[in-house]
Amino acid sequence: MPLLDGQPVDLPVTLPDRELQQLPHQQGWQIRFTGEEFIDYDQYLDRLAFYRKPIWTCAVSGQSSLTYEQALLSERASSHLKTGAGFSDMLICEMLTFLSQSTMSIALAVDALYYRFQYDFFTGEHIDVKYPDTNGAMYECFVVGIGPLPVETVVDTRDETTAQAATRISIERLGDAASYIIAYEQRKQRMFTVRLYDVDGKPIDDSDISVPASELSRSRNMFTKVAIRQFLDENMRRDPRPGSPWIVNVQWRERFRIPYMYGGEARLLKSSKIGRRVGDTAVVATAAVVVDPYADERDLAVK
Repeated sequence: MPLLDGQPVDLPVTLPDRELQQLPHQQGWQIRFTGEEFIDYDQYLDRLAFYRKPIWTCAVSGQSSLTYEQALLSERASSHLKTGAGFSDMLICEMLTFLSQSTMSIALAVDALYYRFQYDFFTGEHIDVKYPDTNGAMYECFVVGIGPLPVETVVDTRDETTAQAATRISIERLGDAASYIIAYEQRKQRMFTVRLYDVDGKPIDDSDISVPASELSRSRNMFTKVAIRQFLDENMRRDPRPGSPWIVNVQWRERFRIPYMYGGEARLLKSSKIGRRVGDTAVVATAAVVVDPYADERDLAVK
């Protein structure tokens, strides 16, 4: 439960249906994310305004200056992380397939995964949406429709903010093919149709809305570069020698039926480099090391 000044706030007890029926005014109002019911409209508005103040703290992560609902969403996201369910199966499968057999360094691999999938969502995936006309309030939802990828447009870098420039430079470091493989700006503008959940986690009929990917996000503090680095450490492996490919762990290949020796799109991005010296001149060349990444699995009959 979200905290106020370090303490949980007890929710008022809602009236039973039979008592509501005995009241002279049966019309009432309910706060969606707490389930509280009111028969006095002014009391309802006062309570709702109280919840919308940025005075709440997430009881799990300790993040402060949130509205009550933001703190509630943060608690759920943080709980998912603690149980190891931070990434959906759909996202895990796509990330593993994308990076398989790439020879990028760990730093470039993290950047490639982050910018490729930050605004890439999948049908049925549970995410958050910044609901229109609500002052930036985030609501839980899931994807029910995905629009086509917009046509690439030329961006005027003279109007970039510092953050936008940093993003562009990070993507450019991934190589010439990054513009169409990562397609960051196009994915950010793609339209998605999402359906909202109610306070009990059930889909709400007739709640579908269409929004650009920039208005969607995975739960707070879930899809970060730190989380991706940890994900790679736990679910893929790579020989320390330059030029060695990223290998999907056996259990994931079997679970998602990723083909043996499958090479993902990330192979077309920048590879790691090997430095060598010819006389007094340092030469940097693309790695051409030939390795058998599955040599230690030959006896396991893994396919």
